[in-house]
Amino acid sequence: MKRIIGAVTFMIFLLGCSNDFIELSSVKDFLRKDPDAADAVSAVRAYNKALVSAYRQNDPAPLRDFATDREFNKVSHLIEDILSQSLIMEAELERMRIEKVERWGPDNVVVTTKENWRYRRINVKTKEEAKPLTSIEYHMRYNMVREKGLWKVFDLSPV
Repeated sequence: MKRIIGAVTFMIFLLGCSNDFIELSSVKDFLRKDPDAADAVSAVRAYNKALVSAYRQNDPAPLRDFATDREFNKVSHLIEDILSQSLIMEAELERMRIEKVERWGPDNVVVTTKENWRYRRINVKTKEEAKPLTSIEYHMRYNMVREKGLWKVFDLSPV
């Protein structure tokens, strides 16, 4: 039953995806065989949406459901640093390509991505651009763990 629910959730998710979120064919094959890992991939996408919101609000709270305390605290310190400079970061994930998914145990999945982000920093008081729009490509590894039944980012690092 759990696999059926995971598979249905994954299929609904795929229907809602645009070209902004793509997976290599080898990843699609792997996820068809392991719908639980597909839930971890969905959690990676949700984490990034929450990250955009956290930066915009200068508040890490949106990440609480998608990150372990370890990762949540890392982002919290980054947001505190940005806020201490009277800045807000506007971030946009333009594209994410899932390149690899690995199962490291029943409660551990590693997701490797290539991501295109755009950032700019705005002065909170003047609303003027403090750092111009910058585009960056990242190659990232998300170490996902299941915590209290939810997939969460345990560690996020560049590849």
